[in-house]
Amino acid sequence: MLRQAYTGDGASGPLTGPAQWSLALSAATGLSALCLPNAAMSHTTRRRTVALQYALALAGPAVAAVDFA
Repeated sequence: MLRQAYTGDGASGPLTGPAQWSLALSAATGLSALCLPNAAMSHTTRRRTVALQYALALAGPAVAAVDFA
């Protein structure tokens, strides 16, 4: 996104916001899986939360790349 801002027309595409939200939600999801005690979250739910964290972390740059393609 930064390269596009400097070398392109200076305007980012419409998917920049969702890409940044995906990364922010990834961090929040990971922190919830890390910080919540075992009594509040089962092992299966924690596993799925971490999988969601990784999916969101990979989706952010992918959406940003599609935005500038």
